[in-house]
Amino acid sequence: TTQTSFARNDKRRAFTLAEGVTHVGTCDNVRKNAFTLAEVLITLAIIGVVAVMAVPTLLNNYQKKVTAIKVKKAYAELVQAVKLSEIDNGSVALQGDIDTSSVELSRKFADKYLVPYLSGIYECSSGSNDENEKFCGGTVSTHGVNYVLNNGATMSVIANYAETRKPVSIMLTVNFKKDYLMGRDNFYFEIVNGKVQPAFFSNDLTREDILNGKRITLDYSQGSTTYTLSCKKTQPAPSDDGVTELHRHGCTALLYLDGFEFKEDYPW
Repeated sequence: TTQTSFARNDKRRAFTLAEGVTHVGTCDNVRKNAFTLAEVLITLAIIGVVAVMAVPTLLNNYQKKVTAIKVKKAYAELVQAVKLSEIDNGSVALQGDIDTSSVELSRKFADKYLVPYLSGIYECSSGSNDENEKFCGGTVSTHGVNYVLNNGATMSVIANYAETRKPVSIMLTVNFKKDYLMGRDNFYFEIVNGKVQPAFFSNDLTREDILNGKRITLDYSQGSTTYTLSCKKTQPAPSDDGVTELHRHGCTALLYLDGFEFKEDYPW
C-alpha cells in the first residue's frame, strides 16, 4: 500500500508530454495578444500629433516665465540704484524749468543718477537706428540714451521735461526679436519724484482698469492730452470722441500688479 501511494504521488508530480503541449499552447495565446505593427504605428502617430500640439504651448509658457524673471530682476536693480543714488545726490528727479527733451539732457541725468549705481552698465548708442542695431543688439529708443545692463537687457533713458510731472522714461528691452512688441519684449517704467514705477502708474489703478481701458490726462507745457491706458492684444478702433488708446502702454503696469507673473488673461 505504501508503494502504491508513493507511485500515485510521484505520478501526480511528473510532467507528461500532453502537459508540455498544453504549456506551449498557452505561449501561443500570449503571442496572439501582442500589438500588431499597424497598432504600434497608429499609437506613435497619435503621440506625435499630441506632441506637436503641446510643444508650442510649453515653449510659450517657458518664454513667459523667463521674460517675467528678466523684467523683475531689471526692475529690482533699477530700484536699488535709485535708492543708492539718493544717498549721494538727494532726490532723483529732473531739475530746472526746461520744457523740452533731448539726448544730451537724458545722458546728463543718467550719468549722474543711474550709471554710477548700476554695475556692468555701458552706453551702446543714442539717437540713431543704425547704431542701435549695431551696438545695442536691437531696436531701442531714438529719443534718449541707451545702455546695456549686466544681464544683457538694454535700458533706454528719456528725460521727459515736456510733461509737467517731469518723468524719466525707462524702456527695458529683455527679448531681442525682429518684430518688437511692447509688453512682451520691452517694458516701460518711469522715475517720478524718486520713485520707480510702471509708466503712467497711479495708486488707484487696478488690473481691471488696464484690461478694459482707463482714461488718463497728461499735462504738458503746451496743454493737456487725454489718452486711454490699456493692455490689449490689438489696437482698438478709435473712440467716438477721438481719444487715442495706448493699447500696450499699460502692460507693464499689469505685469507689476500681478507680481511680475503673466496671468492667463494677459494679452501676450
